[in-house]
Amino acid sequence: ASCDRKEEFKTVPFARLENTSYMVDENSGLLRVPVSVYDNDGGSGSVTFVVKDGSAVEGTNFTVEPANGVLSFTGNGTQYIDITIINLEGIFTGNLNLTACLSGVSGDLTLSPVTDCSITIKDLDHPLAALFGTYTSTGTDGYWGDDYTGHQITISAYEEDVTKVLVYNLDPYLGSYGYKGPAIGSVNDDKNVVTIAQGQWTTYTSSSGPVNYYGFDDPDPDVAGGYADIVLEFTDANTFKIPNAWGSRLETGGWYELLYGGAIYKK
Repeated sequence: ASCDRKEEFKTVPFARLENTSYMVDENSGLLRVPVSVYDNDGGSGSVTFVVKDGSAVEGTNFTVEPANGVLSFTGNGTQYIDITIINLEGIFTGNLNLTACLSGVSGDLTLSPVTDCSITIKDLDHPLAALFGTYTSTGTDGYWGDDYTGHQITISAYEEDVTKVLVYNLDPYLGSYGYKGPAIGSVNDDKNVVTIAQGQWTTYTSSSGPVNYYGFDDPDPDVAGGYADIVLEFTDANTFKIPNAWGSRLETGGWYELLYGGAIYKK
């Protein structure tokens, strides 16, 4: 101030994508990707874009408007890259991806660094889709007296193998601290049993070593003959039972949580 120096801050008109990623169901129809212009009072210009194929192919899995890849602006505002998803109902392709990119500007505009967004088209024809979802316990008892009624377990697709699923939050205690797995479960041919191999990592490692999921061969860990895989038995697509005890255990010994078998979970 004593030297009478004054900083002048200048802004320039710029265009940017509002988001860097989207995930949409294959039956969602129209996805509108917003492109916004800021600091453009009294100015004008255009933004060009391209939509690049990934595993999703234009014309087969989606179409794009405006077809010329140009959005024109006067002043500030938001316009849209409209991507119409083509639903290949009954055909399992797995999730597909594509990318929308701002490629250039004209007139008074400049491009911000946010120019690319990834788009994932979620396939709803997965052969195990009926099992996916979040299931809530109707009554789960902890070995040390905790009542875990309301505990939620989520099952979702395992992208690397359509005969397996990801199972999240098997241990309500560790899950309450954000350590939810997932564990990988194998599904039988009848799609009514999910088997989670014992010894899978909970994503938590203590100072004494990794903590992993284990099951027992009996509903009561005190009378069980040994460890076993954790099994989810489905009575229908909306209900499963964990018949035997399970929990999370240090590989060096000692349990973080034990739960009695017989717990029922409903979607």
